[in-house]
Amino acid sequence: MEVASGLGYAVNPVARNLVGGRTRLLGVHTFERVFPINARDFFQEFLVGIECAAETAGYDLLLATSATVPGGRRSVYSGGFNRLGLADGSILLGRDEDPAEIQ
Repeated sequence: MEVASGLGYAVNPVARNLVGGRTRLLGVHTFERVFPINARDFFQEFLVGIECAAETAGYDLLLATSATVPGGRRSVYSGGFNRLGLADGSILLGRDEDPAEIQ
């Protein structure tokens, strides 16, 4: 451990967590842009609540927004890859979700 510390080695939390079969990540996926612009926005308090609960439970948050499909809607899939699989669990936000995709 002394040598590892001297070399600047840092534990990779993702690799360490995968050994146990869990990532300790909570995903937040949005089907459209719903995040707050200012503190008065409805979603601001909601997201702060998610953050506090994740921290209390010892989870990090992973925001998934990059899998856009034609028409501007976001998808949990990108190139056949299910983005929700990156985390132990996910919270899905939005108004324009695809029920078949969620199933």
